[in-house]
Amino acid sequence: MSSAPIRILHLATGFQIGGAEMQLVNLVRGLDRSRFECLVMSLTGPGPIEARLAVAGIAAHHIDLSRRPVSDGARLVRLVRAFQPRILQSWLYHADLVASFLRPLVGWPELAWNLRCSNAHQLSGVAIGDFGLKALAMLSRFPAAVVANAESGRCFHLELGYRPRRWAVIPNGFDVERFRPDPGAKARLTSMLGLSPDTVTVGIVGRLDPLKDHAGFLRAAAIAAQACPALQVIGIGGGVEPTNPILAVLARDSGLGQRLHLLGHRDNVETLTAGLDIAVSSSISEGFPNAVGEAMACGVPCVVTDVGDSALLLGECGRVVPAGDPGALAAAIGDMVALGAAGRAALGASARARIVAQFSIPLMVERYARLYAEISGSAPAG
Repeated sequence: MSSAPIRILHLATGFQIGGAEMQLVNLVRGLDRSRFECLVMSLTGPGPIEARLAVAGIAAHHIDLSRRPVSDGARLVRLVRAFQPRILQSWLYHADLVASFLRPLVGWPELAWNLRCSNAHQLSGVAIGDFGLKALAMLSRFPAAVVANAESGRCFHLELGYRPRRWAVIPNGFDVERFRPDPGAKARLTSMLGLSPDTVTVGIVGRLDPLKDHAGFLRAAAIAAQACPALQVIGIGGGVEPTNPILAVLARDSGLGQRLHLLGHRDNVETLTAGLDIAVSSSISEGFPNAVGEAMACGVPCVVTDVGDSALLLGECGRVVPAGDPGALAAAIGDMVALGAAGRAALGASARARIVAQFSIPLMVERYARLYAEISGSAPAG
């Protein structure tokens, strides 16, 4: 007779679209429902993630502790008690803190935290405060496991004073069906931009943010373009558009002129990424860079800066340069251009094979499933 599924309550800080939230959706959609029964809850009201969960047949609720801390706090306790989870998995700092105090009120389920920050730059945008971080560091010995999505994140939190009983580094998983090589993507991209099919396209995918260092990317691309007349430079992401006054200044100062194409946010980013000849991550700070993994899954060779887990993700399938060095970045782009179409295609094929073998969504789900089975006592610790 088969045993009952392990009940897991995923406590998310919010239901807005973000990297952590999308990984949560991918995880609960991928877990074997004969082994795991999941309920997902948001602490800060509704959001588009809730609809995605509903489409996947995953139960979800939202409360709003920021507006109704007493009444919604009591409702949270009632909902969790009714579900009777065996594992309470929290996502991001605020949820980690709430889950730690919720646990004794709902029957002491096994607790797992999930960390996504990997350095102080990323932390600067998190409204948890020094007191909250110190409290979390002190409480970190209580969870059965603390999950980080990057080795750099694990090391960073060790420096903050985290001392869990068990670390689990589980990298993000990439959708290798959505992000895949597309032989016609380059032709469609160049046609859309009115360019010759013989151009060499180098692009950056990511929102306009000082940490992404678009300024450094544009300087590097301008240097590389001096040696490669066929080079065309493409920017994709929120705020990466000519009407953005910050980027307009950067674009003017770069001197790239008509070589530069700023496409802004695109829902079909996978088709654009697959049309690049070279993808670049010029970040001065990263954790686990999704845009790099997505480009690799599309079979596009990458040049990345040596921050966070970028080099670990890329392996031998591209070029790694120091952060904040446009000259080194330009030289690496030039190396990629010099490889020629066949050389880049071979490197891109290796990059995709690496993502499929080590960083796909099914592998991410499998790693979480193994962890949940172990901390629930359903499988021996490994």
